[in-house]
Amino acid sequence: MLRPVKKLVPLILLLALAALACRSAIPAHSTTEEASSLDSCLGLSIESVTTLVELGGNVDWSPDGQWVAYDAPDAENWTQTWLMHSDGSGPTCLTCGNPAAPTPLHLGNPTWHAAQEWLVVQGVEQSFYERFPSDDLDYKQRILNVGVGIGNELWAVSTDGTRFVKLTDTWQESQFAGGILHPHFSHDGRLLAWTQRVSNTPKNLGGAWVIKVADFVLENGLPSLANLRTLHPWSGEGMTEVHSFSPNDASLLYATNGDGQGEHGYDIYSLDLASGRSTQLTDTRLEWDEHAQYSPNGSCIVWISSRNAGSTSSLLKTELWLMSADGRGQAQLTYFNDPASPLHMRDAYGVVPADSAWSPDGTQLLVYVIVNQGEQSAYSMPGRIILLRLGTQK
Repeated sequence: MLRPVKKLVPLILLLALAALACRSAIPAHSTTEEASSLDSCLGLSIESVTTLVELGGNVDWSPDGQWVAYDAPDAENWTQTWLMHSDGSGPTCLTCGNPAAPTPLHLGNPTWHAAQEWLVVQGVEQSFYERFPSDDLDYKQRILNVGVGIGNELWAVSTDGTRFVKLTDTWQESQFAGGILHPHFSHDGRLLAWTQRVSNTPKNLGGAWVIKVADFVLENGLPSLANLRTLHPWSGEGMTEVHSFSPNDASLLYATNGDGQGEHGYDIYSLDLASGRSTQLTDTRLEWDEHAQYSPNGSCIVWISSRNAGSTSSLLKTELWLMSADGRGQAQLTYFNDPASPLHMRDAYGVVPADSAWSPDGTQLLVYVIVNQGEQSAYSMPGRIILLRLGTQK
């Protein structure tokens, strides 16, 4: 979950990458196949809402549908990575007090590899935490959290929690200005994408970010990255986060405010990986659009938006929305912040649906919902994990 960082320590200012890719507009034409895709998205509704984890965070559903990887804070508010069955039973912490883990601090934001023998997580090493130039320990814990990403690196972790392999070195590239957000595997497991912070910037408090895509290589049973590519398909500097690959792994969804949207305005884009061509899917420059996920058949995209959620510049509120894969037919799915709705979640500060994951059969959504925003302490984004069962509108 991207958050504008208000207290970033001014450090070395690096040159921002500025390779601008071509863009295309949302297509106005419609084929029979596209119309069918649009109808299937607009016809979805919520049949039930079930809370699976009372205090949890970012989620990913295993490719076989049997398992869920998620993160949650421990007793000292450090993010840890957990596994549970898809019905919420049998929660097991992979990283809590694990002597094989590379750090006792944040390790979360998990993504499943296709073979389900490895996850990739992000986290912060203790050496970075100790060197980070701030005496405010709560602030350090928040800014290095996996939802903000400052100082974070990527590790592959075996699903039995016995092996950890470091994949990145942002310190070598950007020192205190570096960081990582939200890794995502392609469906075939051959690619890993993430967003990387490369510099501080005077114009955007969140800093300058780029998209990284690499081959995920398994050799002698151990993972590594190869053929690393850096992508910057937006026009300026800004915060950016990658979301999901299309089912054929040809496209990658991302959100950015780097096209002049402003600090609190993000839009969703689809990036064609072969051509570098970026297509804008939402155009709400003053609204917060993020966390876009392709449905398993690729016909729909679910994402979060502050549209119609009662959001203000000082208090973010969001809802889940649906659109077809080409950006048409945008429709609100949830009404968690609407007191008149049966889906209303009573919270003094409103709620923020954030990260989500489709079940492999496309009938359910796992959603991380941020709550109690006004009572944040060392853990920056307290929330719960809910399960939405989807049906068609009667």
